[in-house]
Amino acid sequence: MRQSMETKIKNRILEHGSGWCFTPMHFADLGSDASIRKALSQLQKHNFIRRLAQGLYDYPKKHDLLGIIPPDVNEVAKAIAEKDSVLIQPAGAHAANLVGFSTQVPGRIIFLTEGASKKVKIGNQEIIFKKTTKKNMLSAGTREGLLIQALKNLEKATSEDAEKLHAIQIKSFLPLLEKYQDHEVNPACEPIDKTLQRINDPLKGFYKILKDNILVGGIAIKHISTEIIFLGPIFIDPSFQNQKIAQTVFQLIENMFPSVHFFELRALAQERGNIHLYEKMGFMIYGESKKINDSLDLVYFRKRITH
Repeated sequence: MRQSMETKIKNRILEHGSGWCFTPMHFADLGSDASIRKALSQLQKHNFIRRLAQGLYDYPKKHDLLGIIPPDVNEVAKAIAEKDSVLIQPAGAHAANLVGFSTQVPGRIIFLTEGASKKVKIGNQEIIFKKTTKKNMLSAGTREGLLIQALKNLEKATSEDAEKLHAIQIKSFLPLLEKYQDHEVNPACEPIDKTLQRINDPLKGFYKILKDNILVGGIAIKHISTEIIFLGPIFIDPSFQNQKIAQTVFQLIENMFPSVHFFELRALAQERGNIHLYEKMGFMIYGESKKINDSLDLVYFRKRITH
């Protein structure tokens, strides 16, 4: 028995499952544009699909308690990009949200695109497609591309930031100082002049770590050579720890310096949680450890980057 257009479209929607966003183009192989649009209109009248905007629909997800769930903006943007046959890349606060640098859902969702700039209103949210260069779209759709956009949450520190960064650094490392009395190496003992030196030294760098536009920490880097960067100190305000911010920062730094082959850092051997974190991220212990006092040792880590 020959299936109707409405049945054909419904079956395809069911194959993709709830949450799928689509346009008439996604059914172009089934028949004429007029018959497709008529069938979509009927499915909407039957409340099988939801109309999000002109020529844009979804098969909504439903929750037992919450009812019909708002559409996923990433799925909406994907459907529009497929209709227009263009690449897109999350940017701005939306990219920061996706990598965990922000918990806030922005009202304006920005995607970079090689296509035309335009805006699409979905409920209370506005999806903005901003035309950019082909160079900026080379890594579109990849984790690397997402991290590159999220890099804007790592800002180069200036002398004006020194006082705030120094205060967070002391706050972050003070518990370890009280525990181990490691006055010789603990960053909590460093004067603010050391912070200023890192900020202003051309072979070094100090980056502010921002979350929801709030300064939550910092990371210092030092160029040992063209192939090696030493990382540290890195610190996160205790109020923002255990949110995987440090892991994300390491990923961002690696993407910031694509020509570097090795990243190095040091850690307290007795702090097994940090040791486990670094090993999980691909760092390996190398060289000899350094004894600080009778109860404390420094170990050195290196991570090799394969390009």
